[in-house]
Amino acid sequence: MSKITLQIADDLLAAAKRRASEEQTTLRDVFEAALREFFDAEPPTFRLADKGIGGQGLSTEFASNPFDALLDASYGAPNTR
Repeated sequence: MSKITLQIADDLLAAAKRRASEEQTTLRDVFEAALREFFDAEPPTFRLADKGIGGQGLSTEFASNPFDALLDASYGAPNTR
């Protein structure tokens, strides 16, 4: 078991103290339970919506050229990276 010091928002600390009092448990147990729940939960999955336009990929003009050529044609200025 490790001891640590945390800076926590006053409203969160007050809510945690209320919960500990309501459940007749310690503040440490409230924080430990919250952390266990957080780490046991599956992270939400992010799926980017398909916004494809149904094209055929790069035109033959750019298919074999370096990416910089595509940038230059798209933005009208030489790539200065």
